[in-house]
Amino acid sequence: MRFLNYILLLLLVTSCAKKEDTIHPEYKTLTESVYASVTIQPDSLYQAYSIVSGILDKNLVSEGDTILKNKAFLQIINSTPEINIENAKLSLQLAQQNYTGNAAVLNGVKDEIASATLK
Repeated sequence: MRFLNYILLLLLVTSCAKKEDTIHPEYKTLTESVYASVTIQPDSLYQAYSIVSGILDKNLVSEGDTILKNKAFLQIINSTPEINIENAKLSLQLAQQNYTGNAAVLNGVKDEIASATLK
């Protein structure tokens, strides 16, 4: 029994011991790589912006061409005003149809007024 106690004590002591990680230095060649995306632009780059939105219709110059002041260099199609005019016309037609009394809303209001008058 004593022998069994010694073995259990030995197992207990060895199982509770901390295992330390060790580091061993090595001589190696170091290599470092850096990856990045960049856009290279000249220092005299000028970015032009349009005051209207639209689709580019024609490009009137080529890359590297010199552009003179007040000279057009592209053409933009802007169909927004035409679409707004068409929407306004359709809204006017709908409003006129509703005003003539053919709309269900106006007939419903008239029926409610007549009902209230009878009550």
